[in-house]
Parts: sequence; C-alpha cells; structure tokens
Amino acid sequence: RELGKTRQELHELKQQLSDLLEFFTAMRGAFKVLNWLGKLAKPVAYVVMLGTALLGFWTAVRAGGGR
Repeated sequence: RELGKTRQELHELKQQLSDLLEFFTAMRGAFKVLNWLGKLAKPVAYVVMLGTALLGFWTAVRAGGGR
C-alpha cells in the first residue's frame, strides 16, 4: 500500500517537472524572439528618424524657410 502511494507521488512529481521543463523551454524561445525584435528595433528607429527629418526638411522648404 505504501509502495503504491510512493509510486503515485513520484509519478505526479515527474509530471510536474515535465511541465516545468516545457515552460522553461517555451520561455527560452520567447526570449530568443524578444532578442530578435530588439535587434530589429534599432535599425527601424533610425529609418523612422530619417523619415521624420526628411519630412521636416520638406515642410520647411515648401514653407519658404530658406529665404
């Protein structure tokens, strides 16, 4: 009887550890994706800043700001 109870507890512990391992594996993948997004964000920010500067320059030229 005690052996059956111990086996059941070990089985439950094994299942919990398996779920925990699956969670950590998923989190590792999520952090990889976040790292890729972080690497992509810097060049995108530069492109947005360049576009904003060009738009400001174009608006100033059209308004006659160079005179």
